[in-house]
Amino acid sequence: MNKGRRLWKLPRPQDIHFDIDDYLNRFVVRSQLYRLPKPVSRFLGYREKPTSDVGNILITIWAFVGTFCGILLVGVVFNYSDSIKYYHGPVVFASLV
Repeated sequence: MNKGRRLWKLPRPQDIHFDIDDYLNRFVVRSQLYRLPKPVSRFLGYREKPTSDVGNILITIWAFVGTFCGILLVGVVFNYSDSIKYYHGPVVFASLV
């Protein structure tokens, strides 16, 4: 028997990749950000040299956490702000989703 050894090993989050571009690149036009001035194109996300890969599952998890906290913060402000309650503001979750 395998004492203390696993039969299978979980992959690291950095090694799991799902890239929607693999499916959509044949339909989407190539980015034209390289034509803009360097400071503007860099601010918009264009890089001459690719950055190091951290894995897109890890990024997705942090994006989910950030989105959840942001919607929670807006919900708290809408629930506890007297001025918004006075004017009967819209329901936050219906307007943000």
